[in-house]
Amino acid sequence: MKHFTCAWRLIRSSHQQSLITLLFMKSMFKLPLVAVAFAMAIPFSQAEDAATPPPPPPPPGEHGPGPGGPGHGPRGDRFKMMVEKLNLTEDQKTKIKPIMEEEMKAMAAVRDDESLAKGARREKIIEIIKRTRDQIRPLLTPEQQKTLDEMKERGQGGPRKEKAKEKAKE
Repeated sequence: MKHFTCAWRLIRSSHQQSLITLLFMKSMFKLPLVAVAFAMAIPFSQAEDAATPPPPPPPPGEHGPGPGGPGHGPRGDRFKMMVEKLNLTEDQKTKIKPIMEEEMKAMAAVRDDESLAKGARREKIIEIIKRTRDQIRPLLTPEQQKTLDEMKERGQGGPRKEKAKEKAKE
């Protein structure tokens, strides 16, 4: 009986070993299979991204933020803001829009001019804005001119300059 038990243990252990080997082999076969499946799925997921069309460009006259990024404010919205705040007539709109477009081109040229120092660039932009305002002002009614002056004060005053003025008074 002793030999039978020994033989049974040997058979059982070799059977368990073959089962372990079989399970190990199956998992070793599954790993490359899963890796190949993922590798084949990647191009399909990228193909979906490429098939998505880019967003359409903004309509003429409504440009997004300039090269400085969103923190530098929307450049093309100044005309829209003027139309809303000053309640411009259609005739005024047709006369002012080309002036504003020319201003945007001139400002873009100054921003793109890397030979200018930051301070000189700022001075040129301020000069362009003043020139544009001087061209637009005669096209407005006295009431609209007053509103334009208020807009100018708010635009140049800003929160930082107001705080600086308060500190200077103290």
